Amino acid sequence: MKLDSLSPCLPKHRPRPDDYFLLHTSTRTRHADPPASPIPAAARLFASTAVLTLLAAIPLCVFFHTLSSLFIYLSLVLFALPVVSFWIVSWHRGRRIAVACVYMLFLLWTWRQMQEDLSATSVVSSSGSSGARTDRKVFIASNLHNNQHVLPYYLAALQQLVQQLGVYSTYVSIYESHSTDRTKPMLTALDHDLSNLGVQHRIRMDDAQTKVGLGQHRNGRIEFLAYVRNVALEPLQQLWDQGQRFTHVLWINDVFFKPHDLVALLETDGGRYDQVCAMDFIGNGFYDVWVTRDRRGRTARRAWPYFAAKQEQQALRKGEPFLVNSCWNGATAFDARWFVRSNTTSPQHPAPRDTLSTNDTQDVNANTREPALHLPLRFRTSPRCFSSECQLLSLDMHRAVSPRRPRIWINPRVAVAYERRTFWQYTWLERWWVTAPWRSVWRDGIGMWMTQWYAFWPDLCGKWLEGWAAGDAPLAAKPYALSPRVG
Repeated sequence: MKLDSLSPCLPKHRPRPDDYFLLHTSTRTRHADPPASPIPAAARLFASTAVLTLLAAIPLCVFFHTLSSLFIYLSLVLFALPVVSFWIVSWHRGRRIAVACVYMLFLLWTWRQMQEDLSATSVVSSSGSSGARTDRKVFIASNLHNNQHVLPYYLAALQQLVQQLGVYSTYVSIYESHSTDRTKPMLTALDHDLSNLGVQHRIRMDDAQTKVGLGQHRNGRIEFLAYVRNVALEPLQQLWDQGQRFTHVLWINDVFFKPHDLVALLETDGGRYDQVCAMDFIGNGFYDVWVTRDRRGRTARRAWPYFAAKQEQQALRKGEPFLVNSCWNGATAFDARWFVRSNTTSPQHPAPRDTLSTNDTQDVNANTREPALHLPLRFRTSPRCFSSECQLLSLDMHRAVSPRRPRIWINPRVAVAYERRTFWQYTWLERWWVTAPWRSVWRDGIGMWMTQWYAFWPDLCGKWLEGWAAGDAPLAAKPYALSPRVG
C-alpha cells in the first residue's frame, strides 16, 4: 500500500529550505512601512497649522468687520495648536475625548464670561452705589439720532451709571432730533424709568432745527452739531441759578460703555482736570483722530500706538493718563465751571442759525479771525478753518488760560466703541490674559515696527487755529480767574 493513500493529509512534497525564506520575505514585505513622503514631517506640520489658523481667522475677521493680527493669534492659540496637538500626541481614544471636552468647556465658559461682562443685563444687575460721593454732582449730557442699535445697552448702562454716581447727585439731559427708527419711543421709556428712579432729567425730542446731514454743507453740519450740543447744555445754567452746583459735565456719545469705567473717567487725576477723555474705537483702531491733538499739536492715527511721541506711547502701554491739546473720543468729562455763568462772566448763548455758513467749499479762510473768547464756553464753529465743534471747545480753554496749559487728559483705561463687537475687541479680547504674548511680541514689537508707514491724520487747520499752548507750557493753576467757582 502506498503511503499517499494511507495519509491523505500529509504534504505532497517535502518543503525545501528556500520555501521558508520566500515565505518570510513575502510576509515582511506585506507589513513594511509605506514609502516616505517627499515632504518632511515638520513642513507638513507647519502647513497644517497654517491652514487651520487661516480657516479660523477668516470667520473672526468677518464677524468683527476688520482685519487684525489679533485674530490670527487667537486662531493659532485657541484652535490650530490644540487641534494639531491632539493629532500628533499618542493618547488613547478615551483620553483624547476627555481632554477635548474639557477644552471645549473652557472655550464655552470664556465666551460666556465675555458676553456676561459686556451685556446690558449684567450692567443692570451689577452693584449700584459703589461710585456715589457726596462731594460730586454730575450733569450728564447726550445727543442721539437713529440709535436704536445701541440704545438697549446704552439705556441700561446709563441707568446703572446714575445709580453708581447717586440718583440725587446726577442730572440727565438728552436732546434727540430727526430720528426715523425706534429712538423716540425708546427714549420715552427711559423718561419713565428715570422718573421711577427719582433722577432729575430732561429728555427733549423735536425736529424744529433744520438737520444738516453728512455730505451736505460742511460748516453747516458743524453749525447744526454745535446747536444741538448747546441745547443739551441748557438745563445746566438754569439749575445753577437755582442753587444746584454741579462739579462735572459728562458727555456721552451713542457708544457702548461700562458704567464703572465712566466713574473712573470722572475720577481721573482726582477730578482736578478741565477736561478728560476716554478712547473711542472702530474696527480698525482709534476713531476720533479728527479732534484729538497731542500736547505738541500733532494729530493721531488709527493704528497702534496712535500717537507719535514716546511719552504718550509709554502711557498707553501702562494705562496711565497723559496730557493732550484736545480730545472728545466718545465720552468726555469737564469741570462744570466752564459752562456756567457767574458774576465774573458774561452770558453768551448762541441762538440757532437759519442760514448756513458760506465757507463750505474750502478748508481755510485766511481773511477771517477766530471770534473773541466768551465765557461760559459754548460749542461753536470756526469762520477761519473747517474744524469740529468739539476741538474748538478745547481750543477756547487754551485761549482762556494762555500762555499756560489747561488740564486736558486722555485716560486710556477707559474705552468706548460704536459697535458691540468692536467693544468686545478693545475692552475684552485685547486686555485678556491669553493675548498678553500678542501684545508684547506683536503689537508693541514687530507689528509696531511694520506699521510705521501708517499715516497720521492730516492737520489742515493746524497753523490757522491760533491760541494753543506751547508743548512745554506749564499747567495753569486752578481755580482760574476767568472760570466761575463752585459756590
